[in-house]
Amino acid sequence: MKRAAYFIVTALAFNCAPAHDAMQKVSPEHVAHAFFDAWQRQDWKSLYAMAHPSFIETLKIQRMSAGCKVIDDETLFINEFKRVQGMNPNRALRSYRIQSITPYHTGDTTVWVTALVNDKVRRIPLTLDGLSLKVDLLRIE
Repeated sequence: MKRAAYFIVTALAFNCAPAHDAMQKVSPEHVAHAFFDAWQRQDWKSLYAMAHPSFIETLKIQRMSAGCKVIDDETLFINEFKRVQGMNPNRALRSYRIQSITPYHTGDTTVWVTALVNDKVRRIPLTLDGLSLKVDLLRIE
């Protein structure tokens, strides 16, 4: 009996890391900090992983051309963000401070992060997509 308990405890100890990583994907504070950090570092690949799929679909529709049809979603996203950043170098993220995050309520699929971004208040929606929160870039206020 002790041996079985030992194996169960050992198995749980080794499986805690994946569970912890999965919980981070639904932690609004973690997702918000990861979003701002990726934006500040101009890590468009990480930002792509956090973007809500509706933004990608809208981007594909706006940029639909013969050349873009063969580009995968991630490359399209990265190229677009590099293009926009190059056109607006003064709009880079210089500073941010998260002021508040709305609490979850039963049935909610979106929580809102209120943050001071480059000295302006912004509201950023984090929408549940499967088992993770995604930044809804289309609805940033």
